[in-house]
Amino acid sequence: MISLASIAFDFLICILAFWFGYSANRGGTCLVVAAHELQQRRRPRMFVGFVAASAAAGLIAIPLAWAGTLNATLPLSTSVNGLLIIGAIAFGLGALINDTCLLGSLARLGDGEMRLLALPAGLAIGILAADFGRFGAVATWPSSIARPSVPGAATLLALAVVLALAVIFVSRKTPPRRRQSWAFGASMIGLGITGGLLYALSPAWTFADLIQRGLPLRMSPTGEVALV
Repeated sequence: MISLASIAFDFLICILAFWFGYSANRGGTCLVVAAHELQQRRRPRMFVGFVAASAAAGLIAIPLAWAGTLNATLPLSTSVNGLLIIGAIAFGLGALINDTCLLGSLARLGDGEMRLLALPAGLAIGILAADFGRFGAVATWPSSIARPSVPGAATLLALAVVLALAVIFVSRKTPPRRRQSWAFGASMIGLGITGGLLYALSPAWTFADLIQRGLPLRMSPTGEVALV
């Protein structure tokens, strides 16, 4: 029997997921844009925005995992192997051809670019290839900052400094970007906070997790909130 607490938790995750997507859309968030800024030696505003979002996510997720609130936890760390490197290269090539990353693709799909409906098919093929092409178990271990510790406290302090510097950088006056109604810094911090909460509370909430759950895999992720 589904409890009221479970329904409330799923509702919270849905709100966070909506706000995450809305923040990404309002900020025009895209890793390909960030890479183009660096390649063309322009002011790396999008790249630093991602740094700010990542720092904000860490400042939310780590203390939440330490407190154990709502069973929050940090996912296990995994080893770097050949399959991961191949997947990263394929992901980068796909983003280059598509001229947008996964997050940017979903944002543009939400804006009505129907050509990006090919994205779920590509994700399904990639997930199947990874699942059935993997030989042996992937080495995993608990995150080194999953529990309160001196390294964990130093990590939080470093993230706070990085966030402050990144926000100062992206908040400097620049020409307004097309269809942007939010301050860029605010959208990236919103992205980071909601992303950090989702990462700690329900790691299997994403669009990719939903596709993975619908495929004939040997390993199935837990949780069904991604469907909503």
